[in-house]
Amino acid sequence: MDKERDLKMTEGLNLTLSAATLLSVIGIAAKVYMASKPQRIEQPLVVQKKESSTPTAQCDERHAHMEKQNENMFCRLSSAEQRISALEATSQATREQLSSMDKKLDRLLARTP
Repeated sequence: MDKERDLKMTEGLNLTLSAATLLSVIGIAAKVYMASKPQRIEQPLVVQKKESSTPTAQCDERHAHMEKQNENMFCRLSSAEQRISALEATSQATREQLSSMDKKLDRLLARTP
């Protein structure tokens, strides 16, 4: 009796799972089919001019301030480039002077017995 009941429950469970699987497959197939079709969604298009959230004077002020910051930044960059050039020239002069000193030391060391 228990075996028959277990068998019927298993069959019922298999049928339930098979039906659920079939419905899932059909649902996925329908979604794939619908996704391949172009859909047109009608919406009324309303174009209206809205008030600006920021007053024009405040925008102009901000733009002027940003322009001054940009000019200041370019001045600082130019100044930094000049200082870098000066440092590179100093470095090159120092290398040349050290090279000259090395040559002189080599001559002096070559003269000493």
